[in-house]
Amino acid sequence: MPAAPDIASFSATPREADEKFNAACRKAGLSPVVFTHLLKGPEGEPLATTVALMGPHESKNVMMVVAGTHGIEGYAGGGVMVQLLNNAGEIRLPKDTAVLFVHQINPWGLAWNRRENEDNVDLFRNLLYCDPPYADNPGFDDLALSLAPPAWSGPGREEADAKLRSFVQQNGERELTRIMRLGQHKHPKSLTYHGRGPTWSKRVVDRIIDGWLAHASNVATLDIHTGYGPVGDGLIMSYAQEGSPGLKWLREWFGDVHVTGHDPLIPTHARWPYDIVADRVPGARVRTVALEYGTSDVDILDFDLVRENNYRHLYGDPLSPEGRAIQKRFRARFYVETDAWKTKVLKRGVDVFGLTLAGLERWAKSP
Repeated sequence: MPAAPDIASFSATPREADEKFNAACRKAGLSPVVFTHLLKGPEGEPLATTVALMGPHESKNVMMVVAGTHGIEGYAGGGVMVQLLNNAGEIRLPKDTAVLFVHQINPWGLAWNRRENEDNVDLFRNLLYCDPPYADNPGFDDLALSLAPPAWSGPGREEADAKLRSFVQQNGERELTRIMRLGQHKHPKSLTYHGRGPTWSKRVVDRIIDGWLAHASNVATLDIHTGYGPVGDGLIMSYAQEGSPGLKWLREWFGDVHVTGHDPLIPTHARWPYDIVADRVPGARVRTVALEYGTSDVDILDFDLVRENNYRHLYGDPLSPEGRAIQKRFRARFYVETDAWKTKVLKRGVDVFGLTLAGLERWAKSP
């Protein structure tokens, strides 16, 4: 019988998260490898991405579990990993199969209560679009300063808000959301910035692929996120269209799948970020499973919450009373620190882990 969810698997700080993950690795007999970040957390604490492998290093079939692609969302994935590792005796690995745990791939974002990294880059997008040619988003260019104003009060803020109101009146709120979420490469201090070149985390991902996945034939990645869907539920997300092979295998593995369709909050990408494994491992078959936990009764983000958190980090002082207050609110939007939410996250996470591992085993046997 699976172990009961232990909400002590979760953490309140990056330091605690690292300590619990490392302790769980040791309990499971694993040897974690640490990639130390160049920067520190708000209390001067060290930041790191930690990797641990369960199973033979030369396995042809590898399941990679990733927490923290979007920084602050990493507390959920980290909790699931600790729950799994503390009960590693219950995990039965199929023949020639390993599990690679990647704990907090964007540790700076986790520490500073941001989805972005230290360069204000959305890592999800940077993994996919870090190399030229860079796509244009002309609709964003005219709104860049209004979306992320360099002043949070006074005439500058008023002008930014007036411009956004005018745009919405003429084009609709849905179009503003679409333009913003589509992202951009030109405005490093504005929202949804993809970067212009590989970030620290992208380079770490490349090292992880080269060091642990170069020999793999079949790779299934479980990428854990928060912030969308019913509170505490873990949705399996898909960009795939009805009738497509991508949607077919997801339903075979998991049954219910949330198809994003034309939701402006979730722009469609040609592939998931960790599908880049195939770019560095010729011949490998790669599938990504995106697990998204709901955190709010309202799917739409508080627009001004996003804008102010951006302002306090890029133009203000994130450690001022105002900065800490907005970080606290932003954190709560992506990490629900209640026993009920944590329990649901762990139950669903362990279940999806098992389904993914079983799916990988069946897939590895297929042509």
